Amino acid sequence: MTQTHLSKEVVEFVTVSAEYVRFVENGEKLKLPELISISQKLLSLLYLKASLLPEIEPEEEEDIPKFVTESDWNFVKNSLSKTLDDLDIYITIHEPMMAIEREGLQICLSECYADIYQDLADFLQAYRIGTEGMMNDAAWICKQNFEQFWGTRLLGLISALHQIKYGRDLMDLESESDDSFNEQDD
Repeated sequence: MTQTHLSKEVVEFVTVSAEYVRFVENGEKLKLPELISISQKLLSLLYLKASLLPEIEPEEEEDIPKFVTESDWNFVKNSLSKTLDDLDIYITIHEPMMAIEREGLQICLSECYADIYQDLADFLQAYRIGTEGMMNDAAWICKQNFEQFWGTRLLGLISALHQIKYGRDLMDLESESDDSFNEQDD
């Protein structure tokens, strides 16, 4: 049995994944400029660390359990949608598995965050409690899902957030966020 699941690249990916999961689980506590600023950096680092994962071969015959419930996914999606407010725009995602579909998939930013969260939270939980074989296979599944599914969502988020941050004056975002925050206090 190889020790790929304990390689430097996998351990660094685990660390960044855990930071992402904590970040989105606390999305309702963030103001819009903070969400955008942290997301830009964290998503870029997450993409880098995922792309550096080594080749991993599955070892176990059993399926890796799923831990994220629909309720968990909805909580993340809804809390980030609330923070993003009218900036929770729809973007077009072209997944590698859907290459023949020209139109792509229309998905809002909060759904992208939640989809990434689901894979990473499932991976982390399996990695934390699993045997060596389960840890290895959790890393293998997460790498496969990055390549085929959530990597494109992550890139879509980075692109949209770049447009939001640099296409609008961040001071406008801060004053909008402060106005909506003050309205909630009334």
